[in-house]
Amino acid sequence: MQMVWDAMGSWFERGDTFVALATVVNVYRSAPRPEGAMLAVSVRGELVGSVSGGCIEADVAFNAAQVIETGVAQLLGVGIEDETAWDAGLTCGGAIEIWVERLDRVALMAISGAWKRAVPAVSMTWISGATGSRQVVDAGAVIHVATGSVALPDPVIEDAIGHARRIIAEGQRAPSGIREIVAPDGTAYRVFLHAWPRHPRLIIFGAVHVAQSLVRFAHEVGFETCVIDPRSVFATDERLGHAGQLLRAWPQDVIANGHVVLDESSFVVVLTHDPKLDEPALVAALRSKAPYIGCLGSRKTQEIRRARLIRQGFTEDEIGRIRGPVGLDLGGRTPEEIALGIMAEVVAVARGGRVGEQAAR
Repeated sequence: MQMVWDAMGSWFERGDTFVALATVVNVYRSAPRPEGAMLAVSVRGELVGSVSGGCIEADVAFNAAQVIETGVAQLLGVGIEDETAWDAGLTCGGAIEIWVERLDRVALMAISGAWKRAVPAVSMTWISGATGSRQVVDAGAVIHVATGSVALPDPVIEDAIGHARRIIAEGQRAPSGIREIVAPDGTAYRVFLHAWPRHPRLIIFGAVHVAQSLVRFAHEVGFETCVIDPRSVFATDERLGHAGQLLRAWPQDVIANGHVVLDESSFVVVLTHDPKLDEPALVAALRSKAPYIGCLGSRKTQEIRRARLIRQGFTEDEIGRIRGPVGLDLGGRTPEEIALGIMAEVVAVARGGRVGEQAAR
């Protein structure tokens, strides 16, 4: 999603007056891209992002040009019959609805600014009734974005905000989708609730070779990154300057001083192979709500580590949260291949995928 915001921002920087944003708001049966997938279209016809994996982007861009010219948002329907669905890339049959809206610079700054705050939120786009108006809701505030009329009955807005906050409470796996809300006078309103969970963060303890590729993979799939290692010979800008944060400090220190906070959005990977660094990192992770804790090392190394953690008072169930040897078994042996297996496992846990048997390294 970040590349879509960045692209639209760059178009305004060069002097464009408007952009079009196409968003998948509804999926029937199956589709290449889920609800919330976005495609940005410039006045010059440039495309960034995807709503179908490349199958219908040209058609969406044609409609987006009309939206940019007229300012009238459109709800596009693609697919239904299996033959049509095949042509559109919906290979199992089905249909999608795509909302195409025009944004000016002010609206984009408001929406992307809310996204970049990196706090759990829901973007509410009204696709019937007050067509095109949008609010961004987080746990404590509602941000109105002037992309259309906001003349909505208060009970309707309150109902939508209630749905949005329930989505926020669900966390990383919260679904996006359309809700129909009926006003006291019987008028039905459709609102697309786009879940923006807290940006997932990959917290890497150990600035080793694997970490270099792991940071790149993490950024490609939308994770923020932080690498922690007190060893200045490893934690250099030349090797890991592409990380979001590079902290040259001991794990227990960055936790104690609050520079790193481990929570439900933190995916922890421990790579140092040194108990002086590994174990403080694992202790902090086990005491947190981090959904993923992975640790590099052979099965023998893992057993030795488990025994030490038990002596520190952790139970077998608690230690069982540690995934070690870390990563999916892809048969890889190079640092890059090991990093790919780790990132694949992290994504599987984050998205609720099936995680197979781990393999020793």
